[in-house]
Amino acid sequence: MAPRQQESKRRRLRVTTGCLTCRRRHIKCDETRPTCSNCGKKNRTCRYGAPSQGQDRCTDTESIQTSPPPRHEHSEARETRVREPSENGGSTLSLASPTVVGDVTIEAATLESILLSSDYYLPADALQAAVQIHSPHAADAVALQPLQLHTDCPIQLSVTEVAIFRNYVEHVSHWVDSFSADQPFHRHVPILALTCRPLLDSCLAFAAKQMDLVGALVPIGLSSSEPVRYYRLALNAIRALLLHRDHARSDEVLAACILLSTYEMVDVAGDSLGSHLKGVASLLQARQVTGDATGIRGACYWTWYRHETWAALRTGRRMSLLDERYWRPQELESFAHLSPEEIANRVLFIFGQCISFCNDDSYNLGVSPSPGDGSRVWSELREGTALRLEQALHDWKAKLPLSMACFESLKGPGPMNSIDPSTGTIEAMWFVFPHSAVATQLYHASKLMLALKWCQQSHQPPGLANSSFLSQQRRIHYHREQILLTANSGIPDAWGLISTQCLYLAGLWEENECLVL
Repeated sequence: MAPRQQESKRRRLRVTTGCLTCRRRHIKCDETRPTCSNCGKKNRTCRYGAPSQGQDRCTDTESIQTSPPPRHEHSEARETRVREPSENGGSTLSLASPTVVGDVTIEAATLESILLSSDYYLPADALQAAVQIHSPHAADAVALQPLQLHTDCPIQLSVTEVAIFRNYVEHVSHWVDSFSADQPFHRHVPILALTCRPLLDSCLAFAAKQMDLVGALVPIGLSSSEPVRYYRLALNAIRALLLHRDHARSDEVLAACILLSTYEMVDVAGDSLGSHLKGVASLLQARQVTGDATGIRGACYWTWYRHETWAALRTGRRMSLLDERYWRPQELESFAHLSPEEIANRVLFIFGQCISFCNDDSYNLGVSPSPGDGSRVWSELREGTALRLEQALHDWKAKLPLSMACFESLKGPGPMNSIDPSTGTIEAMWFVFPHSAVATQLYHASKLMLALKWCQQSHQPPGLANSSFLSQQRRIHYHREQILLTANSGIPDAWGLISTQCLYLAGLWEENECLVL
């Protein structure tokens, strides 16, 4: 009995120090900065929260207590990732129960930390029984308590909120709907937002951020911190809603997360670009959302995919877990019955595969690279994957209907991009639908990536005597020219993100030189 009594008295180990990622996973952290060894091995985002003093951890493993964090007069260092506000308030959420949803402070929370720390499969009653909040501050209690998804009557907006919300409806909602034929974020989300405060705050955060970037907040009497305030309100509300299974699986929460994801894509730069997209991918995977979905869910999938391609391209990584192993478009004999948006999404999917192929040498090979493998075998596997991607692009182009073809070409008298002094026009290719123009750019950008990768890995010497090298140079020049000619016709803002990616790839080539992808 003595050993059993001694074992029962033994205190359970707790993880109360280290980075937030290790604390959330309840593993020991060596606290190496800027990236600890655990996060470095698993390629996770390593983040350290602000130091907190006097926080008492609860001894009951099935209860949660909160305590206010220390006051900070300046929090500029905390705004380096998502530019979160430095307002006082917030609380530290200590979770020790087996049914926890995270161990991240509300004040330091981001969309990435909230989504990655949420368990979408637990029943609502289990989560509700595990979460017991005792906060001495009323504001903290309101921020952490489960929220109602809908209000009984429409939400009344202030004068400035009406201006911001109009900007969402009339302009930025089209950014999210740019590849969705039914346009749910323009037609349905505004109606849902008027009775769903978290969704409304997400709309206001994204729209206010766009207004801040173009300098439209000052004329209506708002400061640049207004987008961050709405961002934080929406983020804390989503965190509370994710505690309930019914709310977490709603279209409103999914739409709010995608809007906040778009906010972060236009707000974050550098190595942190797209760090939240893994959490969004987990959310989509938990709901089994694929590219075949319609309405809000389908728009969320393709919006996430566009964000993921840009982040993967800029950070030099492959696409995350929602690649062709998760879902891929169904093979069709003809695209005649598809909308321009659906056709564009198909080449966008191939574009993502090409990014993974160029950024990951082991992509789609079924094996991992080994120093002992023969170089010829490895090259043949890579060439086989490249040929499959080339064939997929060829099939897509061969099935295009007449509506996706170039409507008019404006030719100048001289080299590309030259201006005709008599007409003032430049060389350009104009399409009826902007989806057709961007889809054409994606096609040529995918071909350009594969050609640039061939130049990078080819050991054949350049020169006039090398026919393969000259052939690749002609291909690169042609695809680059098509991207630029299409861009010269003018791409609307809603499709600017994809067009910018294609222009970025076109800039990776110089005459007789292939730059590294």
